[in-house]
Amino acid sequence: MFWHLYKYRVKVLLKNKYLLLWQGAFPIILGTFFFMAFSDITEMTENVETINVVITADKEVTQSSEEIVKADEAFNSFLQAMEDRELFDVTYTDYDEAMQLIEDGKAVGALIIAAGENGTDMSIAFSGTGISQTIFKNVINTYKHGAAVIADAIANDPQSVQDVIAELYSEESLGTELSVNAKNMDIYNQYYFALFAMTCMFGASYGLLNTVHCQADQSPVGIRRASSPTKKMMMVASEYLAAVTLVEILFAVLLVYLTMILGVDLGDKYGLIVLASFMASLLGVAIGYFFGVILKGKQSAKEGIQMAVIMLLNFLAGLMMGNMKFIIEENCPIINRINPAAIISDCFYSICAYDDMDMYVTCIVSAGIWTVVLAVASIFILRREKYANL
Repeated sequence: MFWHLYKYRVKVLLKNKYLLLWQGAFPIILGTFFFMAFSDITEMTENVETINVVITADKEVTQSSEEIVKADEAFNSFLQAMEDRELFDVTYTDYDEAMQLIEDGKAVGALIIAAGENGTDMSIAFSGTGISQTIFKNVINTYKHGAAVIADAIANDPQSVQDVIAELYSEESLGTELSVNAKNMDIYNQYYFALFAMTCMFGASYGLLNTVHCQADQSPVGIRRASSPTKKMMMVASEYLAAVTLVEILFAVLLVYLTMILGVDLGDKYGLIVLASFMASLLGVAIGYFFGVILKGKQSAKEGIQMAVIMLLNFLAGLMMGNMKFIIEENCPIINRINPAAIISDCFYSICAYDDMDMYVTCIVSAGIWTVVLAVASIFILRREKYANL
């Protein structure tokens, strides 16, 4: 009976052309736009000339910029690596002269620094916009992400700090030729990972549709099912799995399109990617069930609220602005820990960015916990629903 219900539920979901078009076509279209926007940037950055930058101390700081850099071993190693690979040509100067240099076009930008409690605080000043300014900004943002890794090493294993710094900012790890699982993979891949998260979370629409067809006060189908002798738990479980199956199929289509047709390099650990997508699909459908049972009103209203929440979560995960997660990490890191979209995108990111499995396992466990909590809550509410008449 379970597989009979499962088979026919898959057929029912496939007949919903609106959801199938939205869930299948929109991620592919968005992924195509990402590729068109980022592929040219990546090609240009591979042959970029040395970027002239100036480093200066903040106006309120008494130390010189050279003293601040030398006091921060990680930052000093990073700058040295950038100069060794001829990406940056660094000049140290005072604040006023630095501003004059970028105004005269003799420097792409200025890095304004000050000694902080957890390393060097820094901000960037530009006199204009262009590919060199974009590269400068993105390289500094990448360093900030690496600095967070170093801070974690200092807190948990101080003896490993030298090895971590060498690994993050060595000539090999910062080289132009990228290995399949390089630590410095294309920084724009984070948009594709956020796109993966969005695709899986769109499974919430199928979860919500399933709840509408389970509730007698929501649809004629719900009335028929409420009077059916079929056990409710078996019905819910089969339909849940059917929704997850459909989301997985759509995810596979997107993955094949990005990697095989567009040629986006996402590494070769496809087994881990599929496992991550399966856990993400479970979570996405669970979100739909949860919204379907806690929200009251018409189906269209539920869908609108749910989609607004999901798009907000994906925005916070970096789908629309790549450094959004870094901003949140600096100001309110708890959001990244509990945001399902951020958890899922980090899971995909860890597959391609790290050799160890720690972050991947953490994200898988977090997604599993979210799934269990939402699914149990939804089932509990569904089982308690009673109707005076049908």
